[in-house]
Amino acid sequence: MTGLVGAASAQQSPDISLDTTPNTTSNSDLNEISQLKSYSDLNRIPQLKSYGDLNEKPNSGSDAYRNKISKLKSHGDLDEVPDSSSNVDRNQTLDPADHDEFEPNNEFTTAASITEGTYSDLHTAGNEADYYAVTLDQGDSIETSIDFDHDVGDLDLLLYGPDQTPLDASISITDGELVSATDVSESGTYYIHAYVFDLASVSYDMDVAVDSSDGGDGDDGSDGGDGDDGSDGGNDGGNDEYEPNNVPETAASITEGTYSNLQIVDGERDFYAITLDEGASIETSISFDHATGDLDLGLFGPDGELLDSSISVTDDEYVSYSGVDESGTYYILTEGFGSASAPYDMNVAVDGSGNQGTPAAAIDVRTAPDAVSGGESFNMTFAVTNTGDGDASSGGIQFETPAGVTGPNVFFTGGIESGAQKTETVSFETDTSMSVGVYTVTAEAVVGESSDSTTVPVEIIDNELSRFDLSDTGTITNEDVLATIQANNNGTNIGGEPVTFQDVIDVIRAHNLETPV
Repeated sequence: MTGLVGAASAQQSPDISLDTTPNTTSNSDLNEISQLKSYSDLNRIPQLKSYGDLNEKPNSGSDAYRNKISKLKSHGDLDEVPDSSSNVDRNQTLDPADHDEFEPNNEFTTAASITEGTYSDLHTAGNEADYYAVTLDQGDSIETSIDFDHDVGDLDLLLYGPDQTPLDASISITDGELVSATDVSESGTYYIHAYVFDLASVSYDMDVAVDSSDGGDGDDGSDGGDGDDGSDGGNDGGNDEYEPNNVPETAASITEGTYSNLQIVDGERDFYAITLDEGASIETSISFDHATGDLDLGLFGPDGELLDSSISVTDDEYVSYSGVDESGTYYILTEGFGSASAPYDMNVAVDGSGNQGTPAAAIDVRTAPDAVSGGESFNMTFAVTNTGDGDASSGGIQFETPAGVTGPNVFFTGGIESGAQKTETVSFETDTSMSVGVYTVTAEAVVGESSDSTTVPVEIIDNELSRFDLSDTGTITNEDVLATIQANNNGTNIGGEPVTFQDVIDVIRAHNLETPV
């Protein structure tokens, strides 16, 4: 499905818009294709197909297509596409010999007036853009295609309405492009815009077909224009029990469950509102006959941000989101592509919506060293448990360390559910300049908005005590202690150095703590 859907904004409702760049997955992340995010006013853009013929669309996984999509910035300001507001000289790279009979037609104001028919031996190059103007009556339909050799250069094609807002775009990486609009809503001058994507010099042929059918009024006498609620012609005629629900402020309030006999008429929008608690997860699917009508599905957060979208070309669409960040009203949007009409069923499943409890943090120390030498690293292991009756979407461990001791904070990916426990081993570094002594590391566990802390003593010992390991056991034995005391009393050396009273104290402590030396 290749539609672009959006919704009107209101003072007391979120500004919801769904960018439906074609892709092969239902996840809003859309990692395979960079999203077109620059259509700033979705209500002014009825549809964006991106391909003239969906069955001939390029492979969305190709590097060339991904690179091209990432470069196409806007059909509003057309940063990468020549337009009438640019200061660029459109003919600066075009040899005079390459002009065609319609030049100059490099901007809206100089667009070449044409009618339906076939136009051959057209030419564009470099920064040049070719604009053509065709007059349509309300209800007319137009289809325009260009044919060229993509190996020579990459042409793209756009179609604009009388107010110079884009109606359709074709930006494939094939030899042809096609744009169309069905049953235009007003009489006036419409614009066809061909431009070079890669600054090459390209010849092309263009075919323009116009169907002058009445088309303006529907069978029921409706004019298909904007609805009274600003819903871009959404149907408020009570086609199912949840109408009118064509804009966020009239969204139908629902809970999890299955909803049957729903209906999209003439490309309208159906909004549904559902309340979720922090940490809840939601899955929504719609089932319909794609051959009857092409439907899209979107999921939005409380502020109108897009969380997930599904725009496949199958009979079903599916969106989901795990562990919402905040409690509030979330919105489900079903929309018909173009003027599609189709009945559908919807299933909404929520995990955690009934969890009204409060998370609570508890932290325990599992392992910690008895003592370390300055300049050495050491590990500590902590267990963090959510002892509360509510899930938490966030959590981690924060540390407060003394000067000379450093260690990273820990963050729990995906939060921590009620009753769950996470165990983390953290590595700390000590500075060689640290004096011998006992220091304290404070560990604070955070689970949601709850916290719990504990302190862990860390003893820094002299890293020169190995000379007192006279028994060569790797630790200070009782015999080593007696020998150290005797050397101090007699004024004799151990390891070539005098034995001080502080040495005696450090050796006794190392013996008592069984510290490796």
